[in-house]
Amino acid sequence: RKHRISLAVDLLKMYLMMRRVLLLLFPLHCIRRPKSVVTAQHGAAVGFVGAGGGGGSAHTGGAVRSDGPPHGFYLDGSSLPGLNGVYGPRSSDAVAVFGDADDPPAAASGLLYPHDHSGWVLAFVDDAAGTSKWVLLDPSQSERFVQHGSTTEPRGGLDWWHVEGHGPVGSGQGDDEGGDEDEELELPWLVGAIPNAIYFEQFLSKQRKRDAEISEARKLRTFPETPPGSSDEVEPPSSFGSCTSSPDGLDREDDGGEVVPPGEGWPAAEAHLCRARAARRARDFPSAERELKSALSSQPRYAAAHDEYGRMALDAGRFEEAGDWFAALFALDPDAPGLLKHLVRAASAVERARRAPLPSAGGGRCEVLHCGSNIGAEAEAVLTSSEFRCPGRVDKTNWLGDDGYDDTFSVTQEAGSERVVIRREAEMGVAMAHGWGMDLRFSCCTETEAIAPGEVSPPLTEEEMEAARRSSLDHFQVLGVSCDHTLEELRAAYRAASISLHPDRPGGSTTDFARAASAYKCLSEDWCRAAFERGDDMPVRQGGDEGGVSVQVERRFFPERFP
Repeated sequence: RKHRISLAVDLLKMYLMMRRVLLLLFPLHCIRRPKSVVTAQHGAAVGFVGAGGGGGSAHTGGAVRSDGPPHGFYLDGSSLPGLNGVYGPRSSDAVAVFGDADDPPAAASGLLYPHDHSGWVLAFVDDAAGTSKWVLLDPSQSERFVQHGSTTEPRGGLDWWHVEGHGPVGSGQGDDEGGDEDEELELPWLVGAIPNAIYFEQFLSKQRKRDAEISEARKLRTFPETPPGSSDEVEPPSSFGSCTSSPDGLDREDDGGEVVPPGEGWPAAEAHLCRARAARRARDFPSAERELKSALSSQPRYAAAHDEYGRMALDAGRFEEAGDWFAALFALDPDAPGLLKHLVRAASAVERARRAPLPSAGGGRCEVLHCGSNIGAEAEAVLTSSEFRCPGRVDKTNWLGDDGYDDTFSVTQEAGSERVVIRREAEMGVAMAHGWGMDLRFSCCTETEAIAPGEVSPPLTEEEMEAARRSSLDHFQVLGVSCDHTLEELRAAYRAASISLHPDRPGGSTTDFARAASAYKCLSEDWCRAAFERGDDMPVRQGGDEGGVSVQVERRFFPERFP
């Protein structure tokens, strides 16, 4: 029995060690993007070798090998935030890295890899004894960590020494034989080599994108300033009643059973919320919006009112607005029940409408311009006729195909010319000079009649709005049911739709009848409804880090879940 217990403990230790290894190596996956790389040096495709090429266990870190000095490095795992990140490109120009200092650091004579933005510098130099070493200099140009050895790629973890005199923890060297845990945490535990300029461009842009995601997420958690004198509370201090017992919200019962009027403050805000909820369920959206504005005028941080505003916008088909209201709720309460689901539902509806093919207006014709892949930042293509005009900007929102990369292209076409020049734009401030590997195709169309500047398109009639709702891509809109409908309400809505849209009735339509049937079939099945709300009906773009709509939304609001 003791042997079995000991074996179980050993297996658990092995699992925890392997898990730590995977967590250390996972960030390197974000530069594996073979489709976006056309060629590398000597015309050979370059692959990024997984971390661990330098050997060593999870405790001692690892490195990635490349031919010759790497173009850059990626460091992570240190408790010093400014130390982590991308270093490079490789340079030997001390003035460019350190400036024209009167007393440059001793490391200024070696290979220098400046951090992207923090001021740290990774340097490979020869010391006074003529042996090579790696040095990490902090923003004050002071040597903080050193690693001795002639290898052109440093290792991670305990191979680094604190310059202050402490050796690696557990080595028996330094003033404190046991080492200082805080000093150990400061070490760069993950060191990955970025072998060439192609991967450096990609890695640096992805790192900056990651930093931007984290910065945006912080902003999303900050609620705008409210008017002076308004309440900072996000929910009533106590319950004044329930919308179930008093759906119109006009009268409430206090704890003693006495009927009290709404009054001001929270009682009035709750009354407005109750009336708004009842109006939304009756699809009286103007009344619901008036009540919600009244509730938020007195209690601008009222979380339940923001949630109800988002639901009202969803039910009204104003999906972008719904996303904004749920984002405001996220700033108030990131853990609000069902919030992520509603954020995904709104984003899925927006993306579904965006991907819908636009009808050709005015008899316009289009030609597909096939640019293919390209080595270099610029390419040329020729149209069959100058009457076709290309969009000025091309990205994954309007190119043809399911590629999900973050590449962006500017398109230049002179008036009356068939010649088109395509240039890859910078990503996150990084010049992408090495071309693109995707099969780039996009449509160039003849110009059609458009609304003149300043001219307003005529408003839709009620019949046109009803027809648009019936043909909507959103199942909820087709049947006119709320986002929180019951099964009975769904059945009643489908019965009414199937009667009014039946092809044998005046004004009926085979297409609309079938569309209502498909909407009901999906919403009546839990798995199908959940998949539709997540946007699983839309193909996931290939390549890049995009993922499906649900992944995109979760990454935007919770980037910490995506290391």
